[in-house]
Amino acid sequence: MKKVFYLILASVVSISTTGFRGCNVEGSLQFYNIIGVAFGYSLQLDGPTQPYGITVGDSGRILTSDGRPPAPWTERPSGTTQQLNYVKVADSQDSSIAFAVGNTGTVLRSSDRGYTWSSQSIPSTTRNLYGFDYYGTSGNIVVAGDSGLIMKSTNVGGNWTWLDISPQTGITFKSIVFVAIDIYIAAGEQGKIYRTDNAGATWQIVGIGDTSVYFSRVIVTRPVPDRLWAVGTNGKIFASTSYGNTWFPQASGTTKHLRDVVFRTSNEGIVAGDSGIVRYTTNGGASWLSDPYLDGLTTRDIISVAQVDSNTVDAVTVGRSLSPSPEGSSVDTTFFLAVSSEPLTGVAPVPHVAPESFKLSQNYPNPFNPSTIIAFEIQKRSRVSLKVYSITGAEVATLADEMLEAGRYTRPLNAQNLASGVYLYQLFSDGVSLTRKFMIMR
Repeated sequence: MKKVFYLILASVVSISTTGFRGCNVEGSLQFYNIIGVAFGYSLQLDGPTQPYGITVGDSGRILTSDGRPPAPWTERPSGTTQQLNYVKVADSQDSSIAFAVGNTGTVLRSSDRGYTWSSQSIPSTTRNLYGFDYYGTSGNIVVAGDSGLIMKSTNVGGNWTWLDISPQTGITFKSIVFVAIDIYIAAGEQGKIYRTDNAGATWQIVGIGDTSVYFSRVIVTRPVPDRLWAVGTNGKIFASTSYGNTWFPQASGTTKHLRDVVFRTSNEGIVAGDSGIVRYTTNGGASWLSDPYLDGLTTRDIISVAQVDSNTVDAVTVGRSLSPSPEGSSVDTTFFLAVSSEPLTGVAPVPHVAPESFKLSQNYPNPFNPSTIIAFEIQKRSRVSLKVYSITGAEVATLADEMLEAGRYTRPLNAQNLASGVYLYQLFSDGVSLTRKFMIMR
């Protein structure tokens, strides 16, 4: 069955084991600064599981979506006006539990996919929280934030315990994760990574020796928790394959501030950050690569990346700025992008954007091996045919043969079963045809 991903406010892209693909289309929505986005996967009454999304941001605002993108987003009451800095949904494939953390010790919990929220905030602190994690269904949760704050709860936020960070630190922790029930990793300013293997009783600095790095996010992959990644300023990526005991640098190929990281397996992941930078790896970070489609989607800062569902679709929020505008307003233009582990087979037309011409673009990349993407535009609803021919005129592939609305579309071609050489591809609609060439190089 053909799989279609629809436009979500801005653009749609897809990730495969060989890299990223996308289409460069801009759109916008006047909105507030979204700080974090998360997706879960919950059981529905009718049987199958369904993804749901949660975003959090300024003034305690929370929105949720039900279903696969482009499901609409609906604002929900949070019970707070504090800025929310991070949101996380339980890893379980049938969970409706989510947590959000924010300024002045704010901790919120939802048990119904983000529809309603209860406060489990920390009464003894006014420090801002930026990091949060939980350990399975054990009730153990940890938070981290300003001035070296790390606290834990063993009853899902019913009570909180301060953890003595020794040696003392005044740095801000932006991220914290469970590696095991007694092992936590916290990362933040000054290139510092702190680790405990006894539930916070004692800590060790396992930093990287570079005090100029400000870590934005640290993650652990499961079910292989020995592998961790930390990303931050100056394009820095550090990895650990020893449960966070030691860390080594990886060459990201960028100096942009990297703000988030997601791995779908222990080898396949993406990092995203300022000026629309996105890098991907398929070999556990041994090499990080760029893709012209993805890097051209936006010049705004990508501030949060989240896994959508079991097919490893990722949602990305893009903000113009991480701070209020010069006028003092926190209103921002926010973009949602979708990223998929499956080949892109269709992109819906951009709402309210009518193509100016009947157009067939040059495929990219070209030459290629073994896959490429072909983009085209149609001005009105019509039956469209897109076919590939050998240089002798023999038809070798049909990429489209259907009724389509006016809009811009892309179609992928996997040519692994075709021989090297020059081929033609032809777009036909309403009695008009356009033809271009491409080359397969083995």
